[in-house]
Amino acid sequence: MKLISWNVCGIQSRYNDGTLNKIFDLDPDIFCLQEVHQKPRNLNREVLCKEGYNGFFYPSSKYERACGVATYSKYDPIGLKNGFNNLKFDVEGRIQRIEFEEFNLFNVYFPTGSGNEKFKDKSEFYDLFTKYVNKSKKTTGNLWGL
Repeated sequence: MKLISWNVCGIQSRYNDGTLNKIFDLDPDIFCLQEVHQKPRNLNREVLCKEGYNGFFYPSSKYERACGVATYSKYDPIGLKNGFNNLKFDVEGRIQRIEFEEFNLFNVYFPTGSGNEKFKDKSEFYDLFTKYVNKSKKTTGNLWGL
């Protein structure tokens, strides 16, 4: 399985400069993007609908042009959850959990930690994320068996 993860700092910009398609040319099975900076309604159809992929977008509802994650997958998931039930971070579109038969995939855009207040937020996010992952563990399956 080929999985690629990339902080794109603006998905539309990466499409416009050609680098997004260069990554798709690598033929990943799953492609996770962070800091997409766009709501799906503002994206080109070519970005939203990549042939051969399911696209899952979780934009920030707090910021118009910041944060957000997106995941493209050749596989059909059996479950999808955006956010982790924490309003403070969920409005920023920071985490997707995509459940497949054999594993859970977490696409996460972690907060920055510079400065005292931001470091507190980052530490809080890490604590919440760790608890969330521990509750979401698959008890069966083998990633390498796919």
